[in-house]
Amino acid sequence: MQSINEIKLDGFQIVRSEMFVKRMTRYSEPTCSIWPNCIYFSKPALRALGNCDNIRIHVNAESKKLLAVPVSSTDRDAIRWSKHKGDVVESRKIECTPFSEELYKAWDFDRENAYRTVGNLYSIDGKIVLLFDFSQPESWKLKVKPEGGAGL
Repeated sequence: MQSINEIKLDGFQIVRSEMFVKRMTRYSEPTCSIWPNCIYFSKPALRALGNCDNIRIHVNAESKKLLAVPVSSTDRDAIRWSKHKGDVVESRKIECTPFSEELYKAWDFDRENAYRTVGNLYSIDGKIVLLFDFSQPESWKLKVKPEGGAGL
């Protein structure tokens, strides 16, 4: 059996786990992803807001924050963010090219990238909401389709 040499940890620093992208985040935490033509909220985001069917989106252009507020279908600005398959509630991709284009322009995002961030629960006037801070989002290059369009 080969002997193992002993070393000391002098001079080494622990690298905090926050320094690494956690790919499983989108499956375990509420996230919002933005592409040049659509927006998507993860299933944990739906669960965080009680699997409601509709939300209203508020945007703060200066701080790069997006707020998802549960609303009824009768709300003038209600957006359906879920779909039902039997008893199962799932998230859905929300097509919104004009909105995405405005966000990309206001937030100086690269149109060749998609962006994602984790949301946190807050309360506004006793109502639970999800706040997504896009000031330092995760990003990745979009795949280019052979026709020249951006792929998801």
